[in-house]
Amino acid sequence: MGKKDFVLAIRYLIIMANITSFFLLALIIPASALFSSVVTGNGEIRGIAMTFSSRFLSRTVRVDSYLGIPYAKPPIGELRFRPAEPVDPFDDVYDATEVPPSCIQVIRPYFEHFIAGSGFSEDCLYLNVFVPETAVPPNASVMFWIHGGLFVWGSGSDFPYNPLPLAALGNVIVVTINYRLTLMGFFSTGDDGLPPNLALTDQRLAMQWVNRNIAAFGGDPNKVTIFGEGSGAACVGWHVLSPGSRPYFQRAVLQSGNPLDPWAEVMSPEMAFEIAQVAANIANCTPPVPEDTSFIADCFRTKSVDELLEISVQTNAFYFGVSIWLPVVDGDFFPKNITELIADGDYSDVDILLGTTRDEGTWLVYFFLGFPPGGMPFITKTTFSAIAAGTTDPLISDLLEVVYSTGVAENGNYFGALADAVGDTCLTCGMVEFARRVATAGSNVYMYRLAHVPARSIWNFTIEEATHYEDLQFVFGVPFQDDPFFVPDYEELKVSFYVMRMWTNFAKSGNPNLPVRLTNDISEWPEFLPDTQEYKELDIDFTNRRNLRQHYCNFWDNLLPQIRLLIDVVALTDDK
Repeated sequence: MGKKDFVLAIRYLIIMANITSFFLLALIIPASALFSSVVTGNGEIRGIAMTFSSRFLSRTVRVDSYLGIPYAKPPIGELRFRPAEPVDPFDDVYDATEVPPSCIQVIRPYFEHFIAGSGFSEDCLYLNVFVPETAVPPNASVMFWIHGGLFVWGSGSDFPYNPLPLAALGNVIVVTINYRLTLMGFFSTGDDGLPPNLALTDQRLAMQWVNRNIAAFGGDPNKVTIFGEGSGAACVGWHVLSPGSRPYFQRAVLQSGNPLDPWAEVMSPEMAFEIAQVAANIANCTPPVPEDTSFIADCFRTKSVDELLEISVQTNAFYFGVSIWLPVVDGDFFPKNITELIADGDYSDVDILLGTTRDEGTWLVYFFLGFPPGGMPFITKTTFSAIAAGTTDPLISDLLEVVYSTGVAENGNYFGALADAVGDTCLTCGMVEFARRVATAGSNVYMYRLAHVPARSIWNFTIEEATHYEDLQFVFGVPFQDDPFFVPDYEELKVSFYVMRMWTNFAKSGNPNLPVRLTNDISEWPEFLPDTQEYKELDIDFTNRRNLRQHYCNFWDNLLPQIRLLIDVVALTDDK
């Protein structure tokens, strides 16, 4: 092993220093064994051999890791704001031993500790492949991760997306990707001037790369599961509905996000055009005539990255912070609107696993309020109604109080009631409805709810609930990633171990119960059917339940719209 290779290996080990077994590996095996290589359709790729080992298990598994593989040409210069193009073949052996840069993004408060630490760049369309030595070529199942982050931040290399435990213990190949974010991935005029849905076509191009090349790593291109969380889960749902994406995967996992959530609404071309005009005005890129969208595109290509991020922030502020960097119904990726695509049921051969956490709304309320210091904020009844239902109408306010705030004193703190209401409206009820519709269309569906409260929150502030994002530490085996400052208890280890088994079982068979049997004290996970609506509670007992938040969701989906209609009718009558 040459000096260059040795220095390269040590540098990478330092980057990944949170996994202590890397250092032990460097001490006990020859330096040449730190590297691995595969030959793909793009050429030879050199990766680095890692070891997954945990003091709680007797297994040690080598995981060959290929980091920062380009799946597209850099989307810079004339390729900025254009659909990504496939990467050219490599002239030499491609060195895939360093974490790739994250895409340009807007960093939010309390999100900094998730960042991979590899910098930010427009040249960011890379993926990582993790191959356990136990994967059986040529037919290992593949799990393709699409990160979340409200469409404006994140990367495939962020905490807690360390795939080593999942790959090693589940015997699956894991792929994580970067894709363009914020206005770089979602800015569009609704036409060819600034084509829509670049982030989604980035993701699809990465799927196509996996389809063409994963066999070289020992994976089966016909056993691919796409999975994601939050906005990443919404993306997974959009790919399920998009005819152009479905050839590249067979199963899908949606964690705390889906296409029916109110924050994930696919825009009309007209709305995209309006937002583009606002952004163009902010950027001093207003065209001579509004229809000259190519002028806007050319002008935006002259802007620096810092200028583009500032334009993104100001445009978002113009719309009062409401998420505007969203996909567009374009007649291509989305040939119809979402409701029609779901009703068509052309995706019925895709197996689906989906769910939420019990206390989704707790984090969401903290986020909406800007993470106020001093612990749980005080929420009045008026604020509760205004945020939960967008109105202070006395009738709706009183109804909300009856539905959500039983036991709260008139002048008491409505934070818990608000958290429950926001969690239902933003995530849980949409998830249940999406599950019902796709199950009705014929897909095999399994639903869950995380109820286990982690011993240590994934967030860097005190929050002791099963809230948004917390399921990730169990899916990615965080309790098994040796941490000298934290010793997980039996419950943490059990929940994570069996969640990983269920997820990887699903990736292999479309059924979370097979092929690796669960322990006898865990009941079989029932299929979600429209009439029974059974789901698995992810806690120490792994209990089966049914009709998740049924009465609350009925209030939002059926009762409240009728009440609003009645109020409008009465108002019109009074005007006469």
